[in-house]
Amino acid sequence: EAVDAPIWYFDGDGDGYGDPLAPSPPSCASPVQHVAGAGDCDDADPARHPGAAEVCDGVDQDCNGIEDCPLVGDVSLDLADAVFVAAALGGVSGGGDVDGDGFDDLLIGQTAIGLAGAADLLYGPISGRYDIWDSFVADARVTGLDYLDEDLGEAVSIAGDLNGDGYHDLVVGSPGTYEGWGVVYVKYGPVYGEL
Repeated sequence: EAVDAPIWYFDGDGDGYGDPLAPSPPSCASPVQHVAGAGDCDDADPARHPGAAEVCDGVDQDCNGIEDCPLVGDVSLDLADAVFVAAALGGVSGGGDVDGDGFDDLLIGQTAIGLAGAADLLYGPISGRYDIWDSFVADARVTGLDYLDEDLGEAVSIAGDLNGDGYHDLVVGSPGTYEGWGVVYVKYGPVYGEL
């Protein structure tokens, strides 16, 4: 065999893409049922290979490591993975891990909780229905000062790690509080219970 002979990959499902974990020894000629290109993520399923059309079914058909399921056209919210019913919904923020468990969390402002408003923190992963307006179902709630009637939660954010302790932190705003001034509150993570 030639020194620069190619490596071939076993193609068990006949889709033209080989299993990257099943290479042949270098050979000038292709062994039976082997192909030059690897990259098949499921060599038992001919519908799964690089370049395959992606279908929204929880399976990665095109082997790019991502379950591609773009929302295009008319999408029914009956298919939503999570639903939140809130009292006078304020701001919404996600994308930070406040409790340090490896899952992103969700912060939802509710300006009509009490006189002052609140911001509810739900730790991820998140799915199902949450009626956060009628009872305390969040993992943590930041409440405003009722005597200020401040609309706390109109603006919320899961910020980065503002104090360097390894946890993402909360930023909760209210447009009109102390003597007519707006206020931004910062609460360092992790956060639990009602504050």
